[in-house]
Amino acid sequence: MLLLLLPLLVAGRERSCCRYACSEGSVDCAEHCADHRSCLLRGPGGLVAEEGCQVTRDSKKDGGEQGRCGEEQFSSSHPLPHLLPLRVVAYHFTPRQSQHSFLGVDVRLRPAAAAALRFRLRSLSPVCSSAAPSPCRPRCVELARGAAPPAQGAELSYDCEAGFVTVPPSNTPYNTAGQDYQVSVCLGEGEEGRCGSLLFRLPEFTGEEQGVVLVEEGEGPVVAHVPVSPLTEVLRVEVLGLGGNSSSEVLEEVQVPVWAEAREWGSVRVEMADSAPPGRSRLRVTPLDGAGRAVGGAMLSAALAAPEPSPTAGLLAGMLTALLATVALAGVYRRWRRVQVLGLVEPRERVEQGEAELHPILVITSLDNPAHVEVVKLLCRYLHQWCGLGPTYFALDEEWGVGGGDPWKWCQETGASVRQQGDILFIAGPDPAVTRETSLHPNLAANQAFLSTTHLQEMAGEGRVHVITLPYSRLAALPKEVPEHLARAAYHLPRQLGALLLHLLHLPLAPLCPLAPLPCVPPRVGPADLAREPGPTLVAKMEELASSLAREERVARVVGRREEGEERTLLPREVNEEGCTLLPREEGEQKEVARLEVEVETGLPSLRAMEGRDTTTTNGC
Repeated sequence: MLLLLLPLLVAGRERSCCRYACSEGSVDCAEHCADHRSCLLRGPGGLVAEEGCQVTRDSKKDGGEQGRCGEEQFSSSHPLPHLLPLRVVAYHFTPRQSQHSFLGVDVRLRPAAAAALRFRLRSLSPVCSSAAPSPCRPRCVELARGAAPPAQGAELSYDCEAGFVTVPPSNTPYNTAGQDYQVSVCLGEGEEGRCGSLLFRLPEFTGEEQGVVLVEEGEGPVVAHVPVSPLTEVLRVEVLGLGGNSSSEVLEEVQVPVWAEAREWGSVRVEMADSAPPGRSRLRVTPLDGAGRAVGGAMLSAALAAPEPSPTAGLLAGMLTALLATVALAGVYRRWRRVQVLGLVEPRERVEQGEAELHPILVITSLDNPAHVEVVKLLCRYLHQWCGLGPTYFALDEEWGVGGGDPWKWCQETGASVRQQGDILFIAGPDPAVTRETSLHPNLAANQAFLSTTHLQEMAGEGRVHVITLPYSRLAALPKEVPEHLARAAYHLPRQLGALLLHLLHLPLAPLCPLAPLPCVPPRVGPADLAREPGPTLVAKMEELASSLAREERVARVVGRREEGEERTLLPREVNEEGCTLLPREEGEQKEVARLEVEVETGLPSLRAMEGRDTTTTNGC
């Protein structure tokens, strides 16, 4: 209402359309109107009537339609053209014999666009929905045009709509400047017509005609048609989020170049990459020149409303997605397990039935720890007995080992045996720092690795060199010739015995589904579970040696720190009745002290009475 009190700061004009410039049946018409049905062309030469064109309908001026205009459909199977021939211009409208100033709405169309045109202008002002019946009446217009060529540079103009609403009961005019409108349009008739609806914001008062930003209604990416001047070379398009307190936050910004053809056309189509963000938002478009300077004021589009995701709907969608994913994964897992069961492989039976041959392997590992040697011998025995592998060339093996022969010659012969067809297994032994034993063949593992260097790279490239770690293994125990990438990809036994056997036996993958024969399911190898003798014995010995070596490593760390003179705070020592200090408790270890009661024969020397005795023992113990 404050806008109604503003004085007329700039020169305004009345409506030019013949529906208001010429009454029906009257001869007192404006010069540019032949009668009240005349269509107007607006161009460099001013206003002229278009020959062969008539305005057959204006629902708001003619009246008597009782709401039919608002119920009309503006849709078809053909969308609006990519280069929109329609534009909307706002201008200063000064009613006759009135001191108030409003904005008028001028719908303009390229003359060559269509032979028939119908459109509807509807105000989306909040006052339109605040009362029933609504005080806002839409305007439906229909034009029938002839085939006469239009004047050069002229546009069809229909400027009957004014930017105010009469609100009963006082019939006070309500200014709609700065509020949103909808224009629905159909170009052409029948099935060949191209229809659609666009939104625009009626700007505030301006000193000259101003084009508005038209945004297409519908789902998908935001599409806007922006008016441009001959000076515009770049458009800065910003997506503004509209909060509850009318604050605007820039959610996205893009730069759109304007080509010469678009400047000549007078409009640029801008298509954003995404749809409108949830909630309310609008576009702010600023025209720039080649140097990035603004060549006109920023233009605002109508408000865009997109539904915000409901927390409940999102939760239900998430739960449904998780349920479907769980069911799908369960089905895939069941099918996976079924394919594995049906494809169970027994390597020993394949060899006995002639489907496969024994596969030779060369085992290289440290020989300094007898318990580790026993574990490796059991592993070789298991691989040969159940897994279709053999001979298993291990230095201390009873059947294929060195025996009483020449170790160097044995290394050469076994290396040559697996060079063309076979595999090399490097088994990491215990930590060398805690191994105090000496083997019958010292440095044999290093010699084997040295002899294999000539063909190790080639075999590794063919996938025939593998590194194995056991529960107590340390990679430092491997020969230095072992490539680092193979050590990082070591197979951890007993857990990964099945994967190792797949590579050693070259077993093919099976398809998950016959309809999609993509091999992806590894077959199950029967002996991979180590359930057959000597498998359980092998597992028990590995666990026993791992536990034993772990204790030795802890003791070695304590002794090493003492020898290095490292300062450390010991926990209180446990002292028995004779004053002997026991080993300190490890930090964090809760251990009950058991008192040892010893009855000695009367007359025997006591540990407490040390006078006159040999004191070379530590603390008398």
